[in-house]
Amino acid sequence: MKPTGIVRRIDDLGRVVMPKELRRTLRIREGDPLEIFTSGNSVMLKKYSPATGEIAEAAKDYAKTLAEVTGHIALVADKEAFVAVAGSPQREWLGKPLPDNWLEESQKSPSGLFQDKDEKISAAFSSIVVNDDTAGLVILLSKGIAPLGDLELKLVETAAKFIGKQTR
Repeated sequence: MKPTGIVRRIDDLGRVVMPKELRRTLRIREGDPLEIFTSGNSVMLKKYSPATGEIAEAAKDYAKTLAEVTGHIALVADKEAFVAVAGSPQREWLGKPLPDNWLEESQKSPSGLFQDKDEKISAAFSSIVVNDDTAGLVILLSKGIAPLGDLELKLVETAAKFIGKQTR
């Protein structure tokens, strides 16, 4: 464990406020579940992600097929980072955190299309839902000027639903 130098008092209802800087750094948002662990006289909080490992397992083959069929880069992410990649060198994406602007797009809508003209990419994305909770994203990515359309959107929505059902 790494010390932060932050001290907080417990209020009369047993609550502790986690500083905004920590929440931002750890990408913890309002409503996110936290898992509580104890060890001796220590209490540890961890972002709760019930299906993270399961998403990676279910996603590998699906991402490969999606990339082969479309000719685009297929990415699958849990809430934190990319867990499956096909159609691109894995070292470029695998294990890397989702870009903040991609997270913002996915929070606006459970699925959709977006373009990043600065990066010269377009993408279709859909949220993976497990037990009524967003557990990750399926993203189809096209490097270049041509935007992706409704067909690619339907493909990622289908992939997200399939992966979500596999991880229940």
